Order: sequence, then C-alpha cells, then structure tokens
Amino acid sequence: TATFTLNNSVGCDSIVTLDLTILNSTTGVDSQTHCDSYTWVDGITYSLSNNSAFIILTNSMGCDSVVELNLTINYSDTIYENHYACERFNWQINNTTYYQSGLYSYYFVNKFGCANYAELDLEIIQPVFIEEYVNACGEYYWQKSDQSYKNSGVYTSVIKGSSLCDTTATLHLTIDNYSFFIPNTFTPNKDRKNEIFKLYTKNEIHDLEMWVFNRWGEELFYSMNSSVGWDGFYKGKLSPAGIYAYMFKFKCSNQPFLEVGTFTLIR
Repeated sequence: TATFTLNNSVGCDSIVTLDLTILNSTTGVDSQTHCDSYTWVDGITYSLSNNSAFIILTNSMGCDSVVELNLTINYSDTIYENHYACERFNWQINNTTYYQSGLYSYYFVNKFGCANYAELDLEIIQPVFIEEYVNACGEYYWQKSDQSYKNSGVYTSVIKGSSLCDTTATLHLTIDNYSFFIPNTFTPNKDRKNEIFKLYTKNEIHDLEMWVFNRWGEELFYSMNSSVGWDGFYKGKLSPAGIYAYMFKFKCSNQPFLEVGTFTLIR
C-alpha cells in the first residue's frame, strides 16, 4: 500500500491510500502430435507441422495469455502393389503367402501410430506340365531336350520360357526294334524265287516311296505302295542284267527314313 497527503477544497489535509495489485500476462506452448491434419483452438486446420502459429487469449486474471503451437503432423499411407508370381507369392507387408490370384487388402498402424492401407493386385501363374507318349523305331530325337534316345524309358526336360514358370515335359518313350532288309540281288526269271525287288521289314511303315534308277540315272520304277516292288520290267521289256540304284523314303513311328544303295539284276 501507499499513502499520500493532499489539501482538500477547504484547506484541510486529505490523506489518500493506494491499494495496488499488479496482474501478469502469461505465455505457453501447446505441443501436439497428430495424423494427417489437426484443427487448433484458432479454428485453423493444419496439414503440415507448424511451430510458428500463436493465439492470444485471456487468462483467469483477465490478462493476455499468449499460446504458441508446436505441432507435429505424421501421415497415413496408401500402398498399391501389382505382382505376378509362379505358384505362390509371399507378401512381405503382412508376411502372408497367397496361392491364388486376387485383390487383397491389409490395414495396419505405422511407426508413427497412423493408419496405413495396403492393396495387392496379384496374378498367380501355374507351371505347365506336358506328357508325351511316343513309339519310335530304333532311335528317337526329342526336340524338347535336344537329345536322342535309343532305349525305352521315361525322360524329363525342364524348359525355360518367357513366363515366370518353367514348363516340365515328360516323354514316355517306347523304342521298337527296327529292322529291314533290302536285297543286293534279284532274279526276275519267272522261277518264282526272288522275283521282286523291294524293301522287307517287320515294322509298320508309312508313306513309303520307292525309286529304281539305271546306271545313267534314268528313273525306271516308282511306287508308293509298300507291298508293290519292281519286277525288272521297264516299258514292257525286261531290263538287262547289271547294277541299278534304289532309293526308299518312308516313315516308321512317324520318323522319316531314307535308304539309298545299289543292287544287281541277274538274268
């Protein structure tokens, strides 16, 4: 308190007493952490971290109260992934293995405590398995393995392709004993012995073609019938004794064969 003596209007002393109370303004910091956005007491919605905003309020004593905002904004996230996989796919986000194509989603909380959404568009490709059953004469070349086989058996080849999955081919192979006989002489003399020149075989052959040529390369005989051979005649006359050339083309178990050589006509 304080006193002060004055003269009043009639010349007497006037004693004035001062009873003074000083009230103080206040300051403060409002620290906030939120996901994506935050609306503060100033009515503004903030989507970025902020440490420069402030507001002046009235405190309980009627004085100004200055409040500063210290805002940290963390963010939710949306993740989209597209994957192709062979047979199965392990999604690392949720450590789950999927075996079928589909659209999968997963909700989780990130390290800041904000909600995350992940979506997986997945296509599962299945491997291809091929089974082949083949009967072959003597030997068989399998293109898928780039190998030739002389023995019956089951063979497998893994084919690398343009797709994510390999193709597995399995060959079930049966090798038939291939044998044929082409005479080196024949005697078309009407004794009913060795009268016809042709190819003899116990195998089932297809698409046979047979040619006979003389020593000058002239074609004397042509046949597409495996049961029909050359009887030695050309243009109605029995050909002279001598050496002739032959060529046989045919298929055995769908494999092409070519046989060429010479034989002797004896009269």
